[in-house]
Amino acid sequence: MSASTVEVLRAARKLIETPERWGKGHKETPPACGHCIVTALDRAGHESRADEMHARQVLASVLGVDDYWLHAWNDLPETTHADVLAAFERAIERAESEAA
Repeated sequence: MSASTVEVLRAARKLIETPERWGKGHKETPPACGHCIVTALDRAGHESRADEMHARQVLASVLGVDDYWLHAWNDLPETTHADVLAAFERAIERAESEAA
């Protein structure tokens, strides 16, 4: 794992750090409507698809889902902005520990 995976996770988290910048069901909408976690990862990892894909896998792993289902987890009625930020924090910690 490269440090770039950590950077992608951090950048994606920053894109959705406030509730106004995060959204459900907004995979293809402009940032003004809020990013879902998949769009945030896509935008954060645009320079390295390999790092983006690994970041998706790490985030999915901490959530206990396949990375294909990240959007579904994001859009669950019970998923909150705080849940999303906590998941990113756990993913960043895991990526950092794996990189060490």
